Amino acid sequence: MISVKNISIKQIFTCILVLLLIIFSNAQPLLFLIGVGIILPGEAIRLWAAGHLRKDKALTISGPYAYVKNPLYLGTLLVMIGICLCASNFYILIFGLAVFSFQYFPYKLKKEGDRLEKIFGEEYIEYARQVPTLIPGLTPYRPEGKEIKKWSFEQVKGNSEHLTFLAILIGVILISRNLWIK
Repeated sequence: MISVKNISIKQIFTCILVLLLIIFSNAQPLLFLIGVGIILPGEAIRLWAAGHLRKDKALTISGPYAYVKNPLYLGTLLVMIGICLCASNFYILIFGLAVFSFQYFPYKLKKEGDRLEKIFGEEYIEYARQVPTLIPGLTPYRPEGKEIKKWSFEQVKGNSEHLTFLAILIGVILISRNLWIK
């Protein structure tokens, strides 16, 4: 059960933007297909990352984390771009990209980097030095002697990504109604 205490300003803000996208959607077939083509890899990255992420228990360096420090943010960025294209709403796309680029991502990067450095120390510092921030590298980070964790659907559920997937699917279906109802 979701408690009102557990809802963040970010979640409220995101819900408002998604509602605006749905309400003011003007889905066009080609842009809708391009949008879905961007959403799919974005959510695939998020599912892949969530299946490896073990928050605060161990520094996650497996799966997409071997190629990029912030695969969940990369996936989120792709999903946001895709949903805005599906809805043919370039105003919210530009606004979303600006908020992501100039407020959300820099803030989260600093806050998370500081937190991970405090928890994992030199292990995180070395990882952060070698792994790209948002654009994946071609060579995976594989430190000697470190066990590489396998992907787990239990981790996906533990990180609530299955609910994010469901929300994205519902949003895309609601936006798609403009393709048939004119």
